[in-house]
Amino acid sequence: MKGQKRLVMRRLMRIYSYIMIVVIVLFSIIVCVTSMSQKYKEINNDVERVAYRTKQFFSDSDQIISRTARELVNPPEQIDSLMKYFQLDNAGYLAYSLKKFNQTNRDTQFYLPNFSTQILLNYQDVYGIGISLDNETEAFYATQEKKDGTKRKKLATTTGKIQLAKRLIDSDTSSSVGVMTMDFNPEYLLNDIETILGDHRDVEIIAFKENDNTLLQYANGKITTEKRVSDPFGTYTNDNYLSHSYSSTYGVTTIAYVPRTAVVTYAFRSIWLVLLINLALIIILIVTLRMTFDDYVETLGHINAELNKIAKDDMSGRLDVPNKRVGELIEITDNVNMMLDRIEKNIKDIYQLEIEQKNAHMKALQAQINPHFLYNTLEYIRMYAVNIDADELADVVYAFASLLRNNISSEKTTTLEQELAFCEKYVYLYQMRYPDRIAYSFTIEESLTRLELPKFSLQPLVENYFVHGIDYKRKDNAIRLSAYRTDGAAYILVEDNGKGVAEEERQRLTRMLEQNDINGQSIGLTNVNERLKAFFGDAYSMALSASKLGGLLITIRIILPDSPGTHNQL
Repeated sequence: MKGQKRLVMRRLMRIYSYIMIVVIVLFSIIVCVTSMSQKYKEINNDVERVAYRTKQFFSDSDQIISRTARELVNPPEQIDSLMKYFQLDNAGYLAYSLKKFNQTNRDTQFYLPNFSTQILLNYQDVYGIGISLDNETEAFYATQEKKDGTKRKKLATTTGKIQLAKRLIDSDTSSSVGVMTMDFNPEYLLNDIETILGDHRDVEIIAFKENDNTLLQYANGKITTEKRVSDPFGTYTNDNYLSHSYSSTYGVTTIAYVPRTAVVTYAFRSIWLVLLINLALIIILIVTLRMTFDDYVETLGHINAELNKIAKDDMSGRLDVPNKRVGELIEITDNVNMMLDRIEKNIKDIYQLEIEQKNAHMKALQAQINPHFLYNTLEYIRMYAVNIDADELADVVYAFASLLRNNISSEKTTTLEQELAFCEKYVYLYQMRYPDRIAYSFTIEESLTRLELPKFSLQPLVENYFVHGIDYKRKDNAIRLSAYRTDGAAYILVEDNGKGVAEEERQRLTRMLEQNDINGQSIGLTNVNERLKAFFGDAYSMALSASKLGGLLITIRIILPDSPGTHNQL
């Protein structure tokens, strides 16, 4: 059986481990798939953005060179001025331009060095402007360092710059008169690309014209104009690459691409830490579960052995847990030990109760004879006193027998009328002991005679007077007990002219009555207060005050019910 239990615990451990491993693996898969999907979308978005940004760069550049080319040959008369620049020296060209300006009476004059200077000042990303006419052997070239330009043998591409060319068209003849080039500085574009890509250094960009002229190649953080492949569009827009392309009306195609293997590698770099953490969690889980279940198996085996000993009538034994790491089992064993202690105590109590019940049974048998014998004897004494005309003695014996019969009776409740009658007999016996020193008065309203209340509810209050309030040296001691009804409540007053209670003491007793705590003092008041409160509940209250007679006044107020079925029966 023990082996079977251990087998169950081991099986539970394996099942729980498998469940937790499956949960962790599923969680890891969800996290990894989500993370890789996000990384893929992130790279795809960056590739699209840099492709669009590069396309926009060429679109803006084409607009600049197109606008400049139009301004250069419009109006067509400026073409003659361009030719004169190449045919004359600098001084002769300046004189020609001034003469031409004076003849035309225009607001502005065309002077090529001024024109290039103004263009380079307006467009800071334009590094240089080149102009070559079809019938001229020399070319004009201006840069940001020398904005008015110089003549050179031919136009050439500037290293590290992106050059675009535009034909110069005579609007009158619609024929080509030359070509203009612009060299653009790629630094602004490079900064934007690096800002967009961030750590995605595997993304590359290529921009080319329809004639297979590569305008831009971006790779590894650098921009070049090197021609790498003959068919970029067919090469980089297949399943081996994640790519985005844009084609423009001015003949430039932009492609941004990244190898899919690089995308997978980048996405995996973002999840390797998650995989490593999950693997560590699985290992920790398996080791922890094994240690925990081993502790539980060992501890349960020990507890089972101890319980077997206790089951074999060895009630003195108690459970203990040698392994303190299993806190729940420690609490269980403590509770079991407490239960065993209570069972052992209950057994002793039951045994003692059986002995006491036997003794009580014997006393009950004796009590069945003693009261009858006592009542018969008192009745004999009373009748004897009547026969010898000792009426006063007969009354005393009768009152005492009534008190005794009331004390021994088994009833728990009585009526207000019977309780007052009992108290009157009690005071009468004191009056017989101290004749001419005690006076008493008991009155009750007719409607309250059947008010039900606990037995001995008022007698302790009367007894308190004879114990604490009466002065036997005086001859005018008096106590009065009255009951009346008003405003839906019954009032029971116990009033005397005894020693009374000081105001401070009355307040202290009142507070203690409200808290049901007299601390061993005024036991009679405590007993009456607790019993009446338990019987009547919130309908009951007691108040202590100074009597007009000079002693103590105890006022009991009981709110009477409006319907039958309560403690009070009127």
